[in-house]
Amino acid sequence: MKKRKGRHARRCLCVLTLVAMLVALSGSSAAASAWPRADYPSRVHTRYERIPTTVSAYGRQIDDCFLIAETTYAPLRSLCESVCSAGVWFDAKTRTAYVEADGLSVSAQDGAYYIVANGRYLYVDTPVMILDDGRTYVPIRALAQALGLRVTWNAATRSVSLDGYMEPILSGEEFYDADEVYWLSRIISAES
Repeated sequence: MKKRKGRHARRCLCVLTLVAMLVALSGSSAAASAWPRADYPSRVHTRYERIPTTVSAYGRQIDDCFLIAETTYAPLRSLCESVCSAGVWFDAKTRTAYVEADGLSVSAQDGAYYIVANGRYLYVDTPVMILDDGRTYVPIRALAQALGLRVTWNAATRSVSLDGYMEPILSGEEFYDADEVYWLSRIISAES
């Protein structure tokens, strides 16, 4: 009987500890996602070279594009909102930014070497990053591919031009032929 009470007490203590940890984690993630951008230090603006970026067809300039590890990065929200009316939100637990617009669904997770656009994985050489200003930055070529824009790098002016109108990337179901995927999976299975 004493063993039963002791076991029951330990279980209750474990459950209470787990609940307390979950409450503490949810409170800290809610507080972290509620921080205004002005609270972040602005070191990002002095650490990296700023790259002037224009969305030609829409006549808009994207502020805060930077050259990081020989790759031009653009803030996900700014670029998407400059070409369409997009809903953008951030999941602090997974450190993932999401974009939803007409015919477009994009997710970019901090540290990932890909973004997911309409169910397709677009791989990049350098990872998605959340910089000191608290914004999610994505390699501009992958994001432009998801939006259906062409990227032009001007070495003389060290600037980027995004040309064309937004035409979201085809979804995986539209892009891949089901028969080809089936046979590719069979070949991979046979090889392994």
